[in-house]
Formats: sequence, C-alpha cells, structure tokens
Amino acid sequence: MQDRHAAPSPTQSNTGGVRLNRPPVQGANNAAAQAPSQALADPAEQSKGPQPAAPLPKVTHPNVYAALAAAQGEFPPIPKTRIAKVKSAAKNIEYQYSYANLSDIHAHTLRVMARHGLGHTQIMQVIEGNKSQMMLRTVIFHETGGDTVASDFPIPAVGAPQEIGVTMSYMRRYAFEAAIGVASGADVDGEGGAKLGITDANGRRDKKSEAPPKIDPALLADWVSDIESADSNESLVAKYRSYYVTANAASDTDAKSRVYKAYTSHKSYIPPAPKQSPKKT
Repeated sequence: MQDRHAAPSPTQSNTGGVRLNRPPVQGANNAAAQAPSQALADPAEQSKGPQPAAPLPKVTHPNVYAALAAAQGEFPPIPKTRIAKVKSAAKNIEYQYSYANLSDIHAHTLRVMARHGLGHTQIMQVIEGNKSQMMLRTVIFHETGGDTVASDFPIPAVGAPQEIGVTMSYMRRYAFEAAIGVASGADVDGEGGAKLGITDANGRRDKKSEAPPKIDPALLADWVSDIESADSNESLVAKYRSYYVTANAASDTDAKSRVYKAYTSHKSYIPPAPKQSPKKT
C-alpha cells in the first residue's frame, strides 16, 4: 500500500537539471499537473543561469609552498579556444592565432587552488614620482597566513586608455601564469601556423610572419618619447627596463631595438664598466 504521507516524487525540470518537489494539484488543475515540466519550473531558478561548479574536496597544507606544489600537480591543460585575427598592411599579410584569456585560465585553475587553500590578488599600484608607469603586484597566499608568493612588474602607463588597458590585461595574464606555474601561451593559427597557415596577398605561405602581434607602432612611439623625457639616470633605467620587458614578452625584436637605442642615446645613460680580464699569474 502506498504511504499517503510520503513526499511527492521529484519532478524533472529543464532548468539545468534542477529537481523541484511539487505537491499534487487538485481538481480542475490536475491537467496542469501532467503538463511539461517547464510549467512547474520556478521562475527564480530559471533566471539564475549556469551555476558554478561545486567546490572540490579540501586538502590541508602547512604553508603556501606545499599547497602550491600540490596544486601544480592537479592543474589541467588550459585549452586555447579563442581566436585573434590580425592584418598587417605593412607586410600585406593576415594571420590568426589561438589563445586563452585570463578568465579561461581562472576557470581551469581557481577551483584547484581553492581545494588546496590558495587564493590570489592582482593589484595595480601607483609608483610615487613616476607618472609613466604603474606597478602590477601579484600575490599568491595560503589560508594559513604566513609566507606568500609575490611578484612586482612595472607596466607602462602612457598612451590611450585602451592601449593601457590592453597592456594591463596582457601582463595580468602572464604574471598570474608565472606565479602559479602554468602556461597557456598562444599558438599561431591554433597549431603553430600549420593548420590555417599565414599567407600573403597571393595565397603563399609566409613562415617568417608566423608570430603573435607586435607592439602597436603608436604605442612604441610613446615609449620612446617617454624614455627620452627621463630627467635622471634612475628614471631612465626604470623606464627602459619596463618597456624592454614588455617588448620582450611580445617577442618584438624591432620594439626592443628601438627602446634600447632610445636608452643608450640618452644624455643620462651611463655605460656599464668594461669587464677586466683576469690577471695572469
């Protein structure tokens, strides 16, 4: 005999698999009770959208180093699902490359970090007396407190706001990857240029150009101008290092060369002392 006090059987809704227990509908509404499950779905549940994945079981560690080492063994490969398309009028070519942005990297790492009691912050700090740079500070911390894994990276703060924003996003991604020990990188054409290929106007493969986009010429000109405006050797060195590191991260040889030339041509530049050969005994 069926227990008349038993809980009604759950009804399957099409709101992402949410099951809602509904009491039997009496009288004229019995037909509605047999209607498709969406008629019974809670509107509040429907409006929530995709729900975050459940947290992973926690693992305790004595400090940030032990936790980070364990997390690095569990980070999954980060797929590069986004496509950037680039056209170069100077070389009359166009190409595309695949990459993972910061939100993609977070989606594949933050749950694992939380499992091991790890968190992070990335803060932009003003450098006192330097209007042309900001400092990106990345900190990996552990729930027990104590030591942290931190890095400071200067970022150019010259150019249009959009250019500064692009540089900040670019550096946040690489600083975070470096701090936790993962690498997503960027593949030209998804497979190092092998899948779609980079071609010139005549459809011929241009292997020399299979590389991520270079520093924007207008932004590079601002960098050179800023280096030239340095009023001391200390300021000159700080600006040069900031721009050179950014150009190096973009694998832009021309940008590195121009930044270095502006640096060494400045009146405040101090050449390094020549190395002395070891005395023969």
